[in-house]
Amino acid sequence: MLRADVTRTTFGSRCRQDGRPAKAKPAGCFRPGVVVVKAKDPKSYAKILKLLRSEPTLKDSVSSVNKVRRSAGGELLLQLDKACISPGELGRKLDSAIGELGSATARTSVTAIEIKDLDEVTTREEIWGALRTHLDGASKQGLSAVRSLLKAFAGTQISVVTLPDQLAAKAVKLGRIRIGWVNCRIREKNEVRRCYRCWDPGHMAARCPGPDRRSCCHRCGQEGHLAKICQNVPSCLLCRGDEARTHATMSAAYPLAKKFAVSIHRRACLRVICGFCSISHEATYFLASIPPLTLLIDERSRLYLRRLENVESEERAKTIEEWQAQWTCSRKGRWTHRLIPNIIPWIERRHGEVNYHLTQLLTGHGCFRSYLCRTNNDTGDQCPVCSAAVEDVGHVIFRCPRFTEEREVLHHLLGGPLEPETLVGFMLEAESNWLAVSTFAQSVMTRLRSEERARRR
Repeated sequence: MLRADVTRTTFGSRCRQDGRPAKAKPAGCFRPGVVVVKAKDPKSYAKILKLLRSEPTLKDSVSSVNKVRRSAGGELLLQLDKACISPGELGRKLDSAIGELGSATARTSVTAIEIKDLDEVTTREEIWGALRTHLDGASKQGLSAVRSLLKAFAGTQISVVTLPDQLAAKAVKLGRIRIGWVNCRIREKNEVRRCYRCWDPGHMAARCPGPDRRSCCHRCGQEGHLAKICQNVPSCLLCRGDEARTHATMSAAYPLAKKFAVSIHRRACLRVICGFCSISHEATYFLASIPPLTLLIDERSRLYLRRLENVESEERAKTIEEWQAQWTCSRKGRWTHRLIPNIIPWIERRHGEVNYHLTQLLTGHGCFRSYLCRTNNDTGDQCPVCSAAVEDVGHVIFRCPRFTEEREVLHHLLGGPLEPETLVGFMLEAESNWLAVSTFAQSVMTRLRSEERARRR
């Protein structure tokens, strides 16, 4: 039972101790717009502020101003209320009032969205017309909001549109929008935030220690032209050596972009299995029955090159073969590997869902004293009943006398003693067996959790 590929989730997502997902962040938390006032003479900002405050024609307009402060670059920054729906109009009025002393520019926080499944003849005008029809206030943005329109797989197109945060949230909530003959998917575009001056991530332009690359081409890194008309060989300014010649700057092939995508993918898989963040990447993907993202990327690139052939099952078989080799050679998730050494029987099962308690049994990441001691949540790892034994997952599940009664139920169904090498095979034989092991895991882990809470008191 190979699950659908999971590639989107929110950062910081995790589950509660009872397995339910944590409460989502309240909707509507958007950054307010600002108006940036830039003076020709840096010493005249106080004069400009006095002029604006004394201007009678601005008394009604500036009621939406919430804060007045200086930016990191020294400009005067007027922060607006979240309820302000027309920062651009206010910016034009302030610019007119300032006159020759400087300029005022309105800025709003924007979000990029992706519109997928567009047919190959769709134009930017059609995309913008559909957005204006379905989103109130979109007509104020203009056609320039359609940032790109690129060819995608199987004769389709994908478009990136930049909208103010509130409009983008409404568009994402729609889920789909009809453009031409197609109901197109709308998704928020996950982008790595970076310095627009040197293009490097991790800092802002106001504190940038790197070189100024604002006039450089994003494709080849040279000055004097734009990436859309560049015919040179791609060269990444942020990478070094031969690796820099394999991709353009800030493209999807940039190593940080891959790392960002892998992080999102792993968090999504953790939510599928309701697991702790300490579970290794290898065990997380395995229990979720989802191949690692790097393997999925390679598979899709091979499929694209052979898109005219019916080779999807063949390429998936290659992906699973590579995944099995990685799973066998990896030094992480060894307890899970001992229980489930082979990938195919696990991902092709026709019954059984992994839940919060079962994940703890299959990974060893739970209320076992050895794990709690390793994560500095307990002072010792000894079993309270078996003084000479370490309380790890193997001891608790297969040997500890505290759970003999629960274990006997499984022994009766299995027709013999329970061993790590036979446990998962027993679960995969029938749905009733899976439910029996899941019930056993819930009983054991609930009791261990109660004992841990008692020790903390």
